[in-house]
Amino acid sequence: MTDDAQDQSSQYNSLFIFKDSNPIRKHCKAIVTWAPFEYIILLVIVVNCIGLGFGLYLPEENETAQLLEKAEIYFLIIFILEMVLKVIAFGFALHPGSYLRNPWNLIDFFVIVIGIVSLFPLGIELDVLRMLRVFRLLRLIRFIKIIRSKN
Repeated sequence: MTDDAQDQSSQYNSLFIFKDSNPIRKHCKAIVTWAPFEYIILLVIVVNCIGLGFGLYLPEENETAQLLEKAEIYFLIIFILEMVLKVIAFGFALHPGSYLRNPWNLIDFFVIVIGIVSLFPLGIELDVLRMLRVFRLLRLIRFIKIIRSKN
């Protein structure tokens, strides 16, 4: 997120609760704008994408595939935590600079919703949901752009 967008989000209360001076919001902003946080998330995305790559080609009854499927919940928790921190820091959707106003965060939100939906048996083919998880690869493109812009 650009500094300009962050400045815009500071004018509004996040989630109608957290003013810019709120200590929780300040800590969340400090975390999500901390450069190592981006690299940690990037590492988690890379590991998750590698796991997804292996899982796509393994039969569902394979022990490794089942282990990768169980690990998916931990990756999802990390991504949800990242989203919550950003929503508290910048707001969710209603004002300039908020989480969903950033197209990359919109993709992240979509991937998180797909991940949550895939946890519940809704009659949707598991293979379809696994394929939708591949959208996480788009997050890598985002981080590559961020890294290039900083150099």
